[in-house]
Amino acid sequence: MAFRAMIIISTAICSVVVLPPKLHAQDVPDPGGAVMCIWTIYSTMQYIGDTCAEVKKSPIRSAIAINVRRMESFIVRNSDIVPSELAGHRARFVRDGAQLCKPGGEGIRSFRQLEKDGVERMNANIDKLLEIDRPPAWNPCL
Repeated sequence: MAFRAMIIISTAICSVVVLPPKLHAQDVPDPGGAVMCIWTIYSTMQYIGDTCAEVKKSPIRSAIAINVRRMESFIVRNSDIVPSELAGHRARFVRDGAQLCKPGGEGIRSFRQLEKDGVERMNANIDKLLEIDRPPAWNPCL
């Protein structure tokens, strides 16, 4: 999953989002994977799939949505973050929808890379990420 477009998207999202204190989650690097960071990326991909005309009919959209819900369940189960806080956070980082939907832009390219990698690889990556309950962390992001 560590490809250039996803790194650019995650860097852009994390650099502009001011997190409420509760959403800082675990600031200690997690060798099992940064669930909060990956959730932010996949939530952005879900937004792109639901909003951007170029990819709105992509068959991968449902798999992205399922995996976002799985990560949200993990986050809520393993922290004091509640679903409404996740929804509020998501609303803040997808404010610039026009930029995310720009044809040929990083958002669309990242979405296309997920399509190319396929549902099986996506599911395997998320299965591995969520296999052990622990406090959700932001780092290492990708």
